[in-house]
Amino acid sequence: SFMQIAKALESKNICTAKEFYSAAQSYKVKSFTIPSSSNRCFKLEGYLFPDTYEFYENEEPVTVIRKMLNNYAAKSGMPPDKELIIASTIEKEVRSDSHIESDPTREYVNDYITGNSLLSGNTSKYAALYNTYKCKLPAGPICSPGARAIAAAKNPANSDYLYFFFGSDNTNH
Repeated sequence: SFMQIAKALESKNICTAKEFYSAAQSYKVKSFTIPSSSNRCFKLEGYLFPDTYEFYENEEPVTVIRKMLNNYAAKSGMPPDKELIIASTIEKEVRSDSHIESDPTREYVNDYITGNSLLSGNTSKYAALYNTYKCKLPAGPICSPGARAIAAAKNPANSDYLYFFFGSDNTNH
């Protein structure tokens, strides 16, 4: 997720999470469009492609953002926003090729939005905007999905299934 990236950057002395957040929220992407909505908690969530990166300590946050966005443009296949949202949900649900955990959209709010000191104002509005028990799709991606999750969102399996659940027997049903 965006916050995991921000904390990792801070832990490696690349930039502070606060600097990264501020830069990301105000960054203007020039080569492609990222939806801008006050309903999205983190503007660049989903667009910072997961990969191995090399940065210098005390790097400018904008340099980090540009590198990650350029990698997204090169490796993601540039899915439409709806597919990226679905791919982010797939990414957070999949433990492995055959396992799924539950409630990633609700947990996103609990883990990264509620009580986050970087966010100002009333964050309670995001509970309904990201919780798929209350909406069909979250207001935006809930993580930066990898290539496999994006491919799964672009090419869903043809099925009559209406829902799934992860059973106590450690398999998907």
